[in-house]
Amino acid sequence: MTSHNPLIRAWLTSLKGGVIEYARDWEEIYVPALRLRPGGAPSGGAGVSEGAVTQIQSPPSPPAAEPEVPAFAKLEPAPRYVAARRYGYFVREDGALVFALVREVAAAAAGVDAEQLYVAGDFNGWEGAAGDPAWELKPFQIEGDTAPRAPRQLFCCVLPLAQRRSLMSAWPRAQFKFVTSQNQWLNVPEDSPNRVKDALGHINYVIDSTRTGRQFFRFELRAPLDLSQEWCIAPLAGAPAPATHAPQGQPVSSRLPSAARAEPQSAALAKKEAQAGPGRAAAVLGEALGVPIQPGAFFFSIASELPLGALVSADGRETCFRLFAPRAAGVRLLLAKTPDAAAPAEVVSLARHATEAGIWETTVEGNLHGRYYWYQLEVLAERSAAVPAAAPGAASGGEGAAATERARTARVLDPYALACVGHAGPGIVIDRARINRHANPAIARWPDRFATPQWQDLVIAEAHVRDLAARAPIELSAEERLGFTGLRKWVESEGFYLHRLGVNCVELQPVQEFDNRSREEYHWGYMPVNWFAPASAYALEPERASGIAELQALVAAFHRRGIAVILDVVYNHQGEPAGLISIDRQYYFELDAEGQLSNWSGCGNDLRAHAAMAKRLIIDSCRHFIECYGVDGFRFDLAELLGIEVLRDIEAALKRAKPDVILIAEPWSYRGHIAGALRDTGWSSWNDGYRNFIRDYVCGGSSAEALEYFIKGSPWFWSKFPAQTVNYSESHDDRAWVDSITENAHHDGSTPTATDRRRTHLMAALLFASLGIPMIAAGQDFLRSKHGVNNTYQRGDLNALDYRRLLRYPSTHTYFADWIAFRRSAAGRLLRQWQRPGEGFFRCYRTPDSTACAVVYNFDASQGRQRLLFAINPTGADVEIPLGEALPTVTSWQQIANHEGFLSANGMRQPVTSQLWLPALSCGLWQGSL
Repeated sequence: MTSHNPLIRAWLTSLKGGVIEYARDWEEIYVPALRLRPGGAPSGGAGVSEGAVTQIQSPPSPPAAEPEVPAFAKLEPAPRYVAARRYGYFVREDGALVFALVREVAAAAAGVDAEQLYVAGDFNGWEGAAGDPAWELKPFQIEGDTAPRAPRQLFCCVLPLAQRRSLMSAWPRAQFKFVTSQNQWLNVPEDSPNRVKDALGHINYVIDSTRTGRQFFRFELRAPLDLSQEWCIAPLAGAPAPATHAPQGQPVSSRLPSAARAEPQSAALAKKEAQAGPGRAAAVLGEALGVPIQPGAFFFSIASELPLGALVSADGRETCFRLFAPRAAGVRLLLAKTPDAAAPAEVVSLARHATEAGIWETTVEGNLHGRYYWYQLEVLAERSAAVPAAAPGAASGGEGAAATERARTARVLDPYALACVGHAGPGIVIDRARINRHANPAIARWPDRFATPQWQDLVIAEAHVRDLAARAPIELSAEERLGFTGLRKWVESEGFYLHRLGVNCVELQPVQEFDNRSREEYHWGYMPVNWFAPASAYALEPERASGIAELQALVAAFHRRGIAVILDVVYNHQGEPAGLISIDRQYYFELDAEGQLSNWSGCGNDLRAHAAMAKRLIIDSCRHFIECYGVDGFRFDLAELLGIEVLRDIEAALKRAKPDVILIAEPWSYRGHIAGALRDTGWSSWNDGYRNFIRDYVCGGSSAEALEYFIKGSPWFWSKFPAQTVNYSESHDDRAWVDSITENAHHDGSTPTATDRRRTHLMAALLFASLGIPMIAAGQDFLRSKHGVNNTYQRGDLNALDYRRLLRYPSTHTYFADWIAFRRSAAGRLLRQWQRPGEGFFRCYRTPDSTACAVVYNFDASQGRQRLLFAINPTGADVEIPLGEALPTVTSWQQIANHEGFLSANGMRQPVTSQLWLPALSCGLWQGSL
């Protein structure tokens, strides 16, 4: 390795082999002279203070012996296609430029296995490349490669040498990206060294002529590496590269000194460092010490099917504690009789499982139901892959030494704990036999025989536990108003608001343990720290795990009201403390090319959901809430970060547990949007396009063409069947609906104008008349306002529902309730479509120079004799919509609703004529039959 072309990265493809990467192409005719060495001296006593663990504490671990270092068996240039996974291109031996995408990467990014793929960039007009056969990627099977974990297939677009030279001449640093035939752009991987941001903020690949695929070497070892130890690839100390290097392609183990022997710095290196100055000296030292070997893709497939968590045996005679921690050097269980972290704790060591990789376990005598526990792990301190490894024997306490010592973590909450006292723990041992929901006294009196509605029949209200309960007009204690029990009593009350409204599904904002700092602190819940335990802040007695029975009773109460329960779940990141970071930061979290936590969630970290045990954790958590609590489905926050393939696997697993489970994705993140890719799955999605459209439309913007698209269920791009779109105009995020459209100053709709109310009625009518799943935010029907505040995630005072507004705006509440009742009735069946209806089902009528529109449902009589006519005019002027002479005469029409409400027997009804007149800011609904 020379100073002008340093090692920059090394990773394992198996426990006995891997790849190393140089900063630029290797131009020498010899392979480099390298060695493998331990990254630093382990130290069991370093790290976080152990607090009150004093009762039966084990003595500090003695310094570990120097690990046995495997010898190299082979070192040779890697195939050039190795560059494809990280760079998106390579240059073939004949000089051709190959744009290449690994099949597994494409599938994980966007589920585009069956789609046509194209390369688009500066050189071919970007968007114009999609669909052009000249830029299509063709499958290329890799044959004759015995390297571990070689990609099974590449998608490639080959530019011959002459075309490559022409391209590089015109665009020396051309940017590019991959795109599907449906114009879905694939994200550039976080760890791609050639990621760049263009002037518009888009992340692209860039072609670097000094990196063509010849910067990689692959190696094989004679024995597997221990992953609990840090390992480094480094140059032979004092080797005057390249003169003493082994010939290219020749096994080099015979040419290397014993890899287990620590190599002293050469006099030349010491002199060079001394002359360099502080900054350059660090670089020189880094070149000499090499780079840490990171686990590669194989690492994230390490998995086990063994049950995890605190497991009481069927006979109650013992309790097994089992944790997945693939790179830990040691794991301790801290058992306590009180939840106080300052109280003495019993310490029990866990042992590595003999046959299951990554599993640690121990068994304690007796049924420990109700006992408190944490874990502590002895782990390598994580650091950036770009930071050089410390020299063996580096002084204790120095920056390099601290980076490579093993440290004992702070107390860690078991990720599989079924209950916990607070966001930092402790977990509570729960005997699963004691939490059978059918044995819960609050449920056993009224067996839960609720049937989950079919998706097309759903009408959802999004709500927060505390927002519903805080000001509920019934007698509740202050403690009850904080959580599950208060809401359950409100649900069971005769006047329960959501029951009166008529929705048949509630989507509860997160109820899994999150990182609020006190029980009283208000929090939306989108910073989870455990995905099995119900939020301790919503429980009356969290130290007794009462939240389990309380949440079970709440779900059952909703079911008795005929209301399904969807949980808003956040599996894309963790709050503080992020226990999975302490267990294995690299296994559980996405990292960028510098080894830093990715942050497309905007919350500090992104879960590596495709890692086998991370995906299993998500699935196990959802199944637990189905089986233990009886929930009907889930809405996945920032689902884009999980990836299409992971979402497919989650869908398959959960449908095995509950075939009619409701699955809804928030299909975006700060990184991108995957709604188009979700068409080919069994997921539904929040439709942000519908949200933006309806807000603009009722305020006089958008177009009749857009209305036609959205009222039909957002077909083609968004959904393959209508229930794949969740249509909404307000959610917990951002301003309340009335604040966003109010004529008042400062977006304060707390006292809405008459026009605000009229536009809200138009919105409701259009929302419930659209194919898809309608969703409202709780309180939207009584013009809930947050006084213009845009982000209220910790503003319980603004979010709590003020039920007095039901009395202030009763007609708007009634308007919503009547539309919901009609949609759910037999008469409203034409609005509830499971499959996309035929092209003749709808007939739309427009008027020139206006956004007003009329829509006939079942125009082709494909679904019987019944028809519906919905007409809307969101403009400030009266309009006439030409319907033609036939429609009024062929069908017998009767108006059943307008912009004020559903019509009583004595209500004024407007006939359907060839020129349908609509006043400004109005709508109408007619029912007819042939």
